[in-house]
Amino acid sequence: MIPNQLTCLGHPQRLAVFRMLMRCYPEAAPAGEIAAKLDIKASTLSVYLSALRTAGLIEQARVGTSLRYTARVKTAQDLVQFLFDECCTAGGGANESACLPPLCFPTETAK
Repeated sequence: MIPNQLTCLGHPQRLAVFRMLMRCYPEAAPAGEIAAKLDIKASTLSVYLSALRTAGLIEQARVGTSLRYTARVKTAQDLVQFLFDECCTAGGGANESACLPPLCFPTETAK
């Protein structure tokens, strides 16, 4: 799953969508608002949102007739922690002193 997440976030506009959802977390954003704020066509945004959902980085919820999206903060935390763990401590001869101490994240709010 990690390679898929990194690939997904490697695209500038998908990253912009994810960044926006992280910044407004825990609030959910409707697709129309995301499209307007980021100046992305609705059809293109739909593809980006689908890719982010498939990678497990965001969630979708229906509120009436509107689809709303939120970042999956725990997944983002796990991704960042994995990168630090793998880059700094895996494989034995890593230079752990060059890496940050274990990351501490605020807990995800219950929905």
